[in-house]
Amino acid sequence: MEIYVICGQEVEYDTFDLANMELFDSEVRRIEAAARGIDPKQVSGSNYLAVLREQAENILDFFDTVIGEGTSCRVFGSKVNLRDITEAYRKFTQDVLGTVRGGFAAPQPAPPANREQRRAAAREQRREQARQRAAEKAKPVTDEA
Repeated sequence: MEIYVICGQEVEYDTFDLANMELFDSEVRRIEAAARGIDPKQVSGSNYLAVLREQAENILDFFDTVIGEGTSCRVFGSKVNLRDITEAYRKFTQDVLGTVRGGFAAPQPAPPANREQRRAAAREQRREQARQRAAEKAKPVTDEA
């Protein structure tokens, strides 16, 4: 179970639960399809507020569906600020995808930050190799003749 922060509110979300992964994927696709389905003429006409409200409602539904009923009210309250809602959606989806990618990638050691640290790391690696070679040479040789 991972903790994500949405508009300053911590929410728990089990990122690696397969049912959650499937639901997350289908909901992201639904939001993307709704955004593609917006007719630019509607947005520029007198009906633009209704179109924007529908987009906001879609994203609020996304949070309630993916994380749990009541999440949108807990996170955003009764205020419907389109910028906050869309930014929270963008950040949450990026964070979840980053967690998924990071969860399946092999951990890589961080490279030393500066030249001095890189040199010290290289010296330590050479020392370790020398210790291993010395240990191999020190093994007793068994004569099986």
